[in-house]
Amino acid sequence: MILGLIVLALIAAWSVDHFGYAFAKRWVESPAGQNAASRGIGQTAKVDGQFAPLTVDGWTIRTNSFASRGWPGEAIGGLNANGIQTEFDPAAVWRGAWRISGVKIDRATITLVPPNDALKRPVPPKKPRPWYLLFLPSRIECGPIICPNTELFYSFQGRSAHIHGANVEADLIGKDLQYTATSGVLEMPYLPPLRIERLQMLVTRPAIHVYAAQLTGIDPSDPARVSLSGTIGMRDNKAIDASGQITEIPIEQVLPEDLRAVVHGRATGQLTWKRDATGGQLDSDGQLALDGARIDDLSPFRQLALLHGNTDLTGFAFDTASCEFHLHHGQVRLELRAASANKLTLAGSIDYDFATKHAQIDLAITDLPLRTWLPDEFKAGAAGMAQAHLQWQGQLRTIRNSSGHVTLSLDGGTMHTPGILQRLLAARKLRAPDTIQFKTAGMDLQYQDQTFQLTRGDFDLPGILDAQLSGTLLPGNSLHAQMAWHGLAIEDWLPENLANEFSGAIQGNATMEVLKWKMEDGSYAGRIRLVSGELRYTPFQSLLARFLNDRTLLQLPLTRAEFSWSWKGKRLTVTDLDLRASDRLAVKGGFTVAPDQRLSGTLRIGTRPAYVSRLAGLGDAVFRFPDDGLRWAEVQLTGTVKKPRQDLASQLIGQLPHHPSAVLALGFKAISWYIGNWFDADKEWQRPEVAPRDSNAR
Repeated sequence: MILGLIVLALIAAWSVDHFGYAFAKRWVESPAGQNAASRGIGQTAKVDGQFAPLTVDGWTIRTNSFASRGWPGEAIGGLNANGIQTEFDPAAVWRGAWRISGVKIDRATITLVPPNDALKRPVPPKKPRPWYLLFLPSRIECGPIICPNTELFYSFQGRSAHIHGANVEADLIGKDLQYTATSGVLEMPYLPPLRIERLQMLVTRPAIHVYAAQLTGIDPSDPARVSLSGTIGMRDNKAIDASGQITEIPIEQVLPEDLRAVVHGRATGQLTWKRDATGGQLDSDGQLALDGARIDDLSPFRQLALLHGNTDLTGFAFDTASCEFHLHHGQVRLELRAASANKLTLAGSIDYDFATKHAQIDLAITDLPLRTWLPDEFKAGAAGMAQAHLQWQGQLRTIRNSSGHVTLSLDGGTMHTPGILQRLLAARKLRAPDTIQFKTAGMDLQYQDQTFQLTRGDFDLPGILDAQLSGTLLPGNSLHAQMAWHGLAIEDWLPENLANEFSGAIQGNATMEVLKWKMEDGSYAGRIRLVSGELRYTPFQSLLARFLNDRTLLQLPLTRAEFSWSWKGKRLTVTDLDLRASDRLAVKGGFTVAPDQRLSGTLRIGTRPAYVSRLAGLGDAVFRFPDDGLRWAEVQLTGTVKKPRQDLASQLIGQLPHHPSAVLALGFKAISWYIGNWFDADKEWQRPEVAPRDSNAR
């Protein structure tokens, strides 16, 4: 537009020189002058446009407006202006120059579009310069061109950008124009709206040279600052070579749209942009420090928070955060370092593809306080730091079509026994240690196709147990898990009155299937074995030892003690029960506890033949199955858990008609017991007094 106004002024000046001022004034103000000026600026700016009627006052030319549309394939898509005034300096002709003293434009709107040579109009051959122009000046001079209200629309990286309300001064440098803006607002991709303090650039046919761009926050209290410089190719060579510094720019503006709700903070640092000559390859590098950095609603952490209801994991505010990044071929790689007090310290990388919105995360996470990362039920009394390594592929805002792997170490941590476990055991009159210490504890978790899988869970809890876990959490919160353990000292978990009667280490395995975390509706199964078990002075042992007059029965090592079990629909089933106390006593079989607590089942009770012979013949027909050095009786269980019943006693009594003399033998034994109890003979068969157990000893 500006060069067109210069052309218009030159036409007017030439008319004055040849035909006089009055004729030139009438011609410029006529439709012919208006059309000539419109064609002149159209050919210069490569637009199709029209001036409003022109007026001439002295050497000043004015018009109310110019409206146009750009030629196909050219860089200017539209050029519109209001309140145009230009001043011609005739005295400069005598100095050998056509000079425009200055141009003023009240308001201008310019739309730039990417040039496309394939759509451009053919350029007609240049005509030779007329002979009479040899005597006229060939040099063009122009004073400042000023527009206090400029609107510029353009695109950047395929997205719309806008400068509005800018005070622009243009200065002719040779055949090119240098623009200086000292006000206005810049709105462009990857940046928040910024106020222009100074924008100086030289626009040539091949490139735009940005000498300085100083931008600040719209609000005077906003600390955001941007300083840029570089070169932007305009035609065949579309290369970009630019660099800049930013201060406290909201990081959300730089991120892809689907990440803006995830990562927050203000970035300070240095950046570079480079684009190849074809315009198809953009590279960018930078180093940034983030102030007030925060991560919200990141998919891996959100899923973990939902998994065990831990609201501490829904967001992270970082005390320190920095990153280095490299953008290449539409993919960005971030090298991160950050620390969040009482939550984590992390270092690693994030790779993100802008086209597919696919991310790859590889983070080493340290300084994880157990108190923060455990479910709420487990937080109380937790102490120690965990370490983790997170690898994740997929979408950052959704868990679909993603996969991940987490390695977690809890070595050296401690925590109070969860209240839910203490309450569960207390209801069954069992105990639990007050504190659990992890000598070593590690887990490997994988995620694939909306399925979580615990591939490894190793826990060494000194004085409690050594366990291995694995499991799978399917869509719909269907949980399948397996556990194997050993070293669980039974006496540490029993009530005080039973802890001195039973001892041994429980080992075994268990499986579970639970839907939607409804533990009471789940199904469970496993096998349990007691190692180095021993029964000491139980009431049954005292009675049996006294009856058989065998004190070795008061302390019975359990050479074998194991059974299989299952629990489903509130029904407990025990099978393959196999208890053996050397060659003295044994129990085999199984039983069921129904949902209403009723007992049913069949057991085989085995004992020494010598013990059977002491039953005065009553046991001969009851313990009638010889096997494995013992005599076995079949016993039916009935009753309830609180009042169990068995028919062994009734079977023995049922033999009295066949052995009437047994009444006398048993009667004499009962009388001797009764008299012996006057002299405390019964205490000889009971457990000796022992010092109270230390409840904290494990």
